[in-house]
Amino acid sequence: MPQRHSFTFYINTYIDTDGLSHDLSREHIQQELINIGQQMCLLSSIILIVFNYVTYLVVDDEDAFRHEFFVRIARSFPILKYLCIFNNEPQASGDLTLSSDHIQSFSIIEYPHLTSLDVSNRDKDHLEQFLNETKACVPCRTELEVSHRDLKTVTKNFTTEETRRNCAK
Repeated sequence: MPQRHSFTFYINTYIDTDGLSHDLSREHIQQELINIGQQMCLLSSIILIVFNYVTYLVVDDEDAFRHEFFVRIARSFPILKYLCIFNNEPQASGDLTLSSDHIQSFSIIEYPHLTSLDVSNRDKDHLEQFLNETKACVPCRTELEVSHRDLKTVTKNFTTEETRRNCAK
């Protein structure tokens, strides 16, 4: 296939938890699966492999995405150009606001090649994750798909300095 310039594939992991007791913690379930010789890798909590040629990524999960998840996305997909987020769960309260005391514990995520971001109809925390300059640097972003209402909310009607400066870039 010497003429092949791109290869599109779809990877999906699904774990059916209907038969599991709701009293069990995620850690307990994970340990049980490891004990019987299976390995469980949840994309929302662990990304270990670097995908050097992936430029288009859609992430979807029922669990909330935290700041650390987006750090791992940036590290694991270094030339990512398009990112679409499907997740309606708000980030944990510690992820929402970065006071001067907490800025040191968070790293600013850099997406040097990301040109298109789709966070439409998602929780507004994810939009804030990418617009707030204390959380992310997205210098090449030229497309942003988002609801106007969420954009006004996150930017406080386009007056918040942290988001205004990042949007101006």
